[in-house]
Amino acid sequence: GDVLLVRLDRGEAIFWSWRDGQRLPWAEGLTGVAAARFSPDGASVALGFPSGEVQLRNVAGGELLATIRPDRPVRRAPPHRDRRRS
Repeated sequence: GDVLLVRLDRGEAIFWSWRDGQRLPWAEGLTGVAAARFSPDGASVALGFPSGEVQLRNVAGGELLATIRPDRPVRRAPPHRDRRRS
């Protein structure tokens, strides 16, 4: 994909477009991210928060695709089961 994810110690998530050389505007100010994982095609990203909430977002525009609220905190995102490489 065209986007890199940088997560800082304070839980700030920065989505950086290496093609455009800038941050994606929808993610500015996005904080509290405990875990993140891109989909295999890079079109969406799952963001886990300490509250246990998981948000599935479209990477290009930041649209919220789904919200999951499990009853325990998210510590890390498991590896994706699709081991294919392109």
